[in-house]
Amino acid sequence: MCAGTCCKRLQVCLAVDGVQACGCRQKCPARQRPVCGNDGLTYNNQCELNRAACLGGSRIRRKFKGTCEDGPVRKAGKTRSKRPKSKRPRPVKRPGRKTRRRNRLSPSDVQSLPAKTSPSGAHVQSNQARQNTAADDDDEGNENGAAIE
Repeated sequence: MCAGTCCKRLQVCLAVDGVQACGCRQKCPARQRPVCGNDGLTYNNQCELNRAACLGGSRIRRKFKGTCEDGPVRKAGKTRSKRPKSKRPRPVKRPGRKTRRRNRLSPSDVQSLPAKTSPSGAHVQSNQARQNTAADDDDEGNENGAAIE
């Protein structure tokens, strides 16, 4: 936030004559961690690349770590295959948390569903309805109030 507003991508909040305003970073750290931009230029570090993109109003992105002349810097032991990626179909992923949450039924959805039936076609009662029916039978079927076993 800068003076109550959010700065645009790559901009920072600067104090200019005591007033806060959004603008491009004026300085970057001097550390040397070269990165190659997708414009083919090598920058001292990611901050310098972002600053150049901000000042130029362009969308320069990091292509890879290291100088553009040296090519991509890879960590020891990690190599990339020169073979093209196969076009085999990927396995279907299990639904994630958002999908499961979206597919849940709300209480109003459950009430609007048709009654369940058993394979024989007989109506299947919920536990609550079954308990209510049993309680009604106890009240009507036992005239002297004794427990039915």
